[in-house]
Amino acid sequence: MKVVTLECMFPELKGARYSQQGRGRGSNVKAAFAAAGRDLFKQPGLKAQRYTGFTATVTVATVKEETSEGL
Repeated sequence: MKVVTLECMFPELKGARYSQQGRGRGSNVKAAFAAAGRDLFKQPGLKAQRYTGFTATVTVATVKEETSEGL
């Protein structure tokens, strides 16, 4: 399982809305990145606005899935 974190800075936004974060999980990087993007743009500070640019930091990690066999 892949986990993607998007940490973005929107210079057009003021105050606490300047920095936003989105997280997503998926079976591959493409699915996890898409989920993180959906999560990011659903944040209350980003709804129904247009942006001309932003800076993003993308973190990709692999999470080992645990099974119940060891219990």
